[in-house]
Amino acid sequence: MKWIPDMEQGLYVKGGSILPMLLHQRELSLLNAIKNNVGLEIYPDQSNEAMGTLYLDDGDSYAHEKGSFTLVNYYYNSTGLWVEKQTESEFAPAATKLITSVVIHGVTKAPTSVRTTTESIPFTYSNQTLTVRVQIAIDNGLITAKRQQLLWLIN
Repeated sequence: MKWIPDMEQGLYVKGGSILPMLLHQRELSLLNAIKNNVGLEIYPDQSNEAMGTLYLDDGDSYAHEKGSFTLVNYYYNSTGLWVEKQTESEFAPAATKLITSVVIHGVTKAPTSVRTTTESIPFTYSNQTLTVRVQIAIDNGLITAKRQQLLWLIN
């Protein structure tokens, strides 16, 4: 077991998980950070697959009871990352909120390139971790119940 210094905390994540993380600097509450961008942390399982869900609403009102929210699932395998919208509702802020980073842990070999639908994008690879900086809207142009590929990993 690895020793963790007193000022740090350990985090255990189940393999096969995708964790959407609200990116923040020094905000001390969710409401202060709610408009910030999102990063996806991907922890593949032994089959090199992962899945996770992102739910978004305004974090303050009861507008979600009237359908003002979005719910999307993310899927990963060794060839890329997909998204599938689960809700019929339209939550306007989800069209402008961005995923700005995708971090994939446990990647045993660096890809030769990473692509979106329109372009090749830069990435870094170190210690079996692939980090990709992107600008992908969480819910812009997604069709309910239709899986769409966001990233391609080219080996």
